Amino acid sequence: MRPRKRPRGNFAARTTAALFAASLLLSSVSGRAQEIPREKPPEGAPPAKPAYVQRPESDLLLLELKLGSSVLSEAIPAFAIPGGVILPLGEVCRALDFAVTVDVSRGAADGFFISEGRRFFLDTVEGKVLVEGAPRRFERGRIEIHQDDIYVDSRLLSEWFPFDLTVDLYGALVTIRPREPLPIQKRQEREQRIRKDMSSLGYSGPGYPRIPNPYRLFDFPFIDQTFRVSTSSTAEGGRRQTLQYSTFVTGDLFLHEASGYLSGDEHGISSSRLTLGRRDPEGALLGPLRAREYAGGNVLDPGLDLVSTARSGNGALVSSYPLARQTQFDRHTFRGDLPQGWEVELYQNGALIGFARSRPDGLYEFDNVPLLFGLNLFRLVFYGPQGQRREEAHRFNVAESLTPPGTFYYRAVASDPEDAGRRAHVEADYGLSRHVTSTASLATLEIAQRTRRYGTVGLRGYWALLFADLQAAAEGGGGSLISAGVQTRLGPVGIALRHALLDRFESEVFRPQYGAIRSRTTARLDGIVPFPLVTQVPVAVDFTEDRLSSGQAVDRLTGRLSAYFRGYFLSNLVDWSFSRGTPKLFQSAATGDLLISKFVRTLGFRGELLYEMAPSAAVTNAILTAQTLLFPQYFVEAGISRSFRSGQTHLLVSVTRAEGPFGFGANVDWSHPGGLSVALTLNASLVRDPRSGRWRTQARSIAGLGAASPAAFLDENGNGVRDPGEKPMEGVGFTANQTSTTDRTDSTGTALVTGLPPYQNVDFGVSVSTLEDPLAVAERPGVRFVPRPGRVTEIDFPILMSGEITGTARVRRGQETRDAAGVQIELVDPAGKVVRQVRSAYDGFFDLTQIVPGRYTIRVQAAAIDRTNPYPFLEDIRSGDPIVMEIAAVTRGGSVESTGNVTT
Repeated sequence: MRPRKRPRGNFAARTTAALFAASLLLSSVSGRAQEIPREKPPEGAPPAKPAYVQRPESDLLLLELKLGSSVLSEAIPAFAIPGGVILPLGEVCRALDFAVTVDVSRGAADGFFISEGRRFFLDTVEGKVLVEGAPRRFERGRIEIHQDDIYVDSRLLSEWFPFDLTVDLYGALVTIRPREPLPIQKRQEREQRIRKDMSSLGYSGPGYPRIPNPYRLFDFPFIDQTFRVSTSSTAEGGRRQTLQYSTFVTGDLFLHEASGYLSGDEHGISSSRLTLGRRDPEGALLGPLRAREYAGGNVLDPGLDLVSTARSGNGALVSSYPLARQTQFDRHTFRGDLPQGWEVELYQNGALIGFARSRPDGLYEFDNVPLLFGLNLFRLVFYGPQGQRREEAHRFNVAESLTPPGTFYYRAVASDPEDAGRRAHVEADYGLSRHVTSTASLATLEIAQRTRRYGTVGLRGYWALLFADLQAAAEGGGGSLISAGVQTRLGPVGIALRHALLDRFESEVFRPQYGAIRSRTTARLDGIVPFPLVTQVPVAVDFTEDRLSSGQAVDRLTGRLSAYFRGYFLSNLVDWSFSRGTPKLFQSAATGDLLISKFVRTLGFRGELLYEMAPSAAVTNAILTAQTLLFPQYFVEAGISRSFRSGQTHLLVSVTRAEGPFGFGANVDWSHPGGLSVALTLNASLVRDPRSGRWRTQARSIAGLGAASPAAFLDENGNGVRDPGEKPMEGVGFTANQTSTTDRTDSTGTALVTGLPPYQNVDFGVSVSTLEDPLAVAERPGVRFVPRPGRVTEIDFPILMSGEITGTARVRRGQETRDAAGVQIELVDPAGKVVRQVRSAYDGFFDLTQIVPGRYTIRVQAAAIDRTNPYPFLEDIRSGDPIVMEIAAVTRGGSVESTGNVTT
């Protein structure tokens, strides 16, 4: 049994490894690496087989292979040669996702890297290598064929492939520096995007143990504060100075979550709102009511199908519907906080479908966005005035609007919107079966200062590729309505049809603007149109026909065409309204809105073109803005807008600071006619660290998001609690929903991580790659909790010095005992859970690392015996062959706790 060198040990071990490697580099290794001689084959004989190099076990070096902050291999084998080291070609290619296969029996390697057109071929017997079709020369002494792989000089690998290798023998480290993006980097980027999207969609993740996040009677709030001072020309030729401000605050108050918004100028407050409530994705609010949400103050009424549309206003709400569910079964209203100066784009299945700027009340709303049949992936992209950018993802499926069988959902809401009449409704869903859901509601609605009362009932069903619903509504004044609809998909085309028959029925949805409505028919088609220059062009067409009691008809046709080309998102919406019958109720009108957007890293570009096609063709407005990173942390934006009807032109130039403890910007706006205006903006977000009591400021908005305060310490006695004298751990990083955060612990062992998605499960854990000592391991890898705005969740992470078990697996067949390669070895805790598993190497060696101290059992996985051996030069292991494991060493914290051969 031989010991293997630890990749990154203590100072003495590193010094010994460095001196040993240096001596190898300075001396000749020809006497140490023994090559099995081969005879020259006679003419006509088969090609010669390669001769394996057998090196002494003491020459073996185990190095850590890193790409950026990612550890690709904790212990890749290597050997020293004069002037450098040789590394296993197959292992390096596998680590980098190169499609290069090594055949040691022929001494050859073949495949491709990066793309299929970039071929690689190596024949060590003939001394040939082809890289992308071009022959390369190499010295035979820089390549060795071992029984487990073809070992190649690291300098040759850097010549053949698009990366540079830096070998640090003192630190037992090999660092890869790509000269172009590698497949593993692209895969990591894809996985990170997927993790990010899935975390926003409520992905369950690794299932860490849940910890509570209790409400407090009072907690220090999160604050987003903005001030804006401007001076502009007046019509009389003078100057006017204005001061504007906005404050957005979130935090715990009276054991609830509170949020408030305030904006105004030198003349006083212009807009304000306050909300107090709770949200719980598990539905454990209000005792037997099992509510998921309740709130008072400024709330969103999501609207009621057939009766009312979505509105925001002062009122109250209680609901047991899932928080991530669409507001209505076939459409959804997006509403949220949008501070002054911010903008937001809405994407549906990759297509840009909406754009909004901040409103005086600090909110944004995309009302009643139709849902396509099948999966709807929405993405909200927010852009701040100082170059900030963040995203939210939402996932909806019309089929998932069904309520599970035997489950009861309800919602009760009452509000008084400023831009509409007072309203209140109660609605409920009950799952009759897996395919059918029943619905019912009662509502009151004020229309034109008259209060109306409604009642509705309905059924919704989903079978295979068909979704259907049937609804009936009655109005207190005697009116009635019956509506039926179907949605399906035929190949790449989605189809939605609906028809409603009305009898003296009026509501906010069916307003008799041009006369009493007798029937309404709607149709929607959506699909993907092939186009030669872009991969896909989503197209959606909606048609609505209202037949009136007078015999006339009012029609509306809207169409949206979207595309993505070379980083640009394009979307064009056409809206055409016309009437049929005599006399004409109104003149036909058709308008268009073309949006162009591109944001790639530090470059941003957005354009909007508004135009008319009927009654006359004309361009009405054009807007073009661009921004880029000029200096670190500073964004420069320039824009021009033109109103062709008023003849007014605006030119805008601004410089803003996007990062740091606060953000500020200088804006210069010139208009003709109008004059020059100059504005200075200062914004800062404030959060209090609950551990230190200090306030922290940053330029990025945080009030609408959650936060955590993790602490890492060395748990010397393993009791999971920080006792006096236990040292804090500095430089430890963390992950949120498997995505690394940028924050690290300071000298006190604590950090403050902001920007966590609220009202959904977040798996928060230690980033293992940031633990400096390879033996350090988190006692609990992570926890799960539900962040909320205005709340910093404190989490402690005890760090232990882990143990390691090394040994050799051998197989007995008759009187013969030999090394067992590829055997799956498992480490099992007292509860029967497999905590570590590893496959033995070609020589039977195995190494179980990062073991939390405790009692364990080592066993061989039975399914791993009867299989094909991964090493072609060794005989396969068959069922019935007994496996013997000999434990060489059990270590903890770098010290040997047990030695000798133990047969199990």
